[in-house]
Amino acid sequence: MAAPVAPEEPQTSGVSQLPVCLLVLGMAGSGKTTFVQRLTGHLHNKGSPPYVINLDPAVHEVPFPANIGE
Repeated sequence: MAAPVAPEEPQTSGVSQLPVCLLVLGMAGSGKTTFVQRLTGHLHNKGSPPYVINLDPAVHEVPFPANIGE
């Protein structure tokens, strides 16, 4: 039986990490707002608050801090 092998560490020396841009699209009622609310909360808890933009003209208030707005 083969011995377990530890997963390789990603090579990050000399390479800067690019920012992540995430667009959330979906049908009405599919959970987009809930997903973004939970993702935003998770990132705030990690100490890495995201930039959030709400582009839905039908939504006047969101349950997460949208720090880029009108």
